[in-house]
Amino acid sequence: MTQKEQVYLAMERNGGYATFQQLNRIVDTSDWRTKTPDATIRRIVQDNTEFFRLKPGLWALTSCKENVLQRFEIQQENATSICNLFNNF
Repeated sequence: MTQKEQVYLAMERNGGYATFQQLNRIVDTSDWRTKTPDATIRRIVQDNTEFFRLKPGLWALTSCKENVLQRFEIQQENATSICNLFNNF
């Protein structure tokens, strides 16, 4: 399984969204040959269209976009709604 697939599956198991801190905890990077697995996870999420940003540090799967937006009651075009998301955490 590729690193990207591991990150994707971890986010999927987390409900389709995750913070970088959550991903750093739940992705098993023990067999990755990198000295900076946290940076690798961040690069994978930021550079691939399979993921989209809800807020800095909070990302979701593009395939789960509608569900995630509904779950947190975010309107796609309304930036204020994203701020309200973090008031609920």
